[in-house]
Amino acid sequence: MTPTTTLPSETQHQLMLIGGEWTSAIDGEVIAIESPRDKTTFADIPRGASKDVDAAVRAAQDAFPSWRDMPGRQRARAIEIAADAIEDRTEELSRLLAHETGNAIRTQARPEIKMTVDVMRYFAGLGGELKGITAPLRQGVLDYSRREPLGVVGGIIPWNSPALLAVLKLAPALIAGNTFVLKPAEDPRSLFSR
Repeated sequence: MTPTTTLPSETQHQLMLIGGEWTSAIDGEVIAIESPRDKTTFADIPRGASKDVDAAVRAAQDAFPSWRDMPGRQRARAIEIAADAIEDRTEELSRLLAHETGNAIRTQARPEIKMTVDVMRYFAGLGGELKGITAPLRQGVLDYSRREPLGVVGGIIPWNSPALLAVLKLAPALIAGNTFVLKPAEDPRSLFSR
């Protein structure tokens, strides 16, 4: 979602990030985000359809060659910068997360944001350790493996711990040189209405 500085007092119109640009859904549809606490709508987000997914995948495919070819330590630095930015906004993000999920700030939302930062830093620390295996088989014969990124990775996360579960998918894929398309849960209420 686009950054905000305080919890919204009115409905905030958020955008999705595709190819480095904040954008609405191609067809303009939105999903209302309600607070489980009082059922008030505090934001709406784009309802991405297949055209939006196609655009996101194309953008990730376009970004893949340069991200793949970037040295692991540089990818690690990009992830560290993102972790620093999240850490700098821990309280704001914790409150927003609690507002969106209904989780308690002190015991769930704040620890989730802190763990999100820790997970990002852990995987960033692996940036210089992306190596294959070299094994001498016999005199004059050397066998080696080379680890290579796969390309575009897609991840779907549930509604209950979105920050932590997103970064547990994103960080290892990104540090390994893949690009990523993330789909958050559409509607947590649908889980309970079945």
